[in-house]
Amino acid sequence: MVPDTVEGIVKLLAGSVGDEVARRVVSAEASALGLGNHLTHAEAVRLLQRLDASTGPVGLAARLALTRLTRSEREVPRRQPSSAGFAAVLPAATPPRVPVSELTALFGRSQGKRRRRTSFRSP
Repeated sequence: MVPDTVEGIVKLLAGSVGDEVARRVVSAEASALGLGNHLTHAEAVRLLQRLDASTGPVGLAARLALTRLTRSEREVPRRQPSSAGFAAVLPAATPPRVPVSELTALFGRSQGKRRRRTSFRSP
């Protein structure tokens, strides 16, 4: 689910880059885009895409957040009847695997071209 406030985006990135850095970069980018505190889905995605263009840990954290969000939007939860008569959402049996090529694309920009080729190998 995409956060619907600037503070939600800060919390999304704070685990990776720290609260102070997340608050500073998210606030600056939100202001540059002319966004208020409450965000539509499109505004939140646009803000994360703008942060994704950054280099270093902030760009990587935003890239991972965007990937998580778009992957979760594509997944359709399985439903099973419950004793209460309504459908209960069940988690997937196993988490989806991320292809090595997708990992390479995610981490490649932050590692540089030379390391990108050697860091990820298929099993």
